[in-house]
Amino acid sequence: KKEIKNMLALVVPGPQEINGYFYATKLSANFFSTKAAEGLSLGIPLIVNSEIKELSDYVRDHQCGLIFTITGDDIQFEGIKTDELKSLSLWQKIRAAAQHCAPEFRRSSVFEQYLKYWHNA
Repeated sequence: KKEIKNMLALVVPGPQEINGYFYATKLSANFFSTKAAEGLSLGIPLIVNSEIKELSDYVRDHQCGLIFTITGDDIQFEGIKTDELKSLSLWQKIRAAAQHCAPEFRRSSVFEQYLKYWHNA
């Protein structure tokens, strides 16, 4: 936890290759990693592979990180140019957004959601 708290951002790279229909579906539909949730609970911005649809959609909707796409040997970030990665204001903006999202991923909030689902099932 201490190591994550001191990070500028947490990278969720996804796999190098997507092998098969079912794996691709799992990756695109429901791959919200534990480390991503842990990072967000601490207010750490995420840097996410666009192939991880659910997670990249969350990051896009909440502006709590950066989304990248890999094409061959090229990495492109969604909505920004590579030289903008040096911008302090960019990092302050996504850090503030990640910190705004943090309460949703804290243990008490997660337990509360599980209990709601359990009682309504």
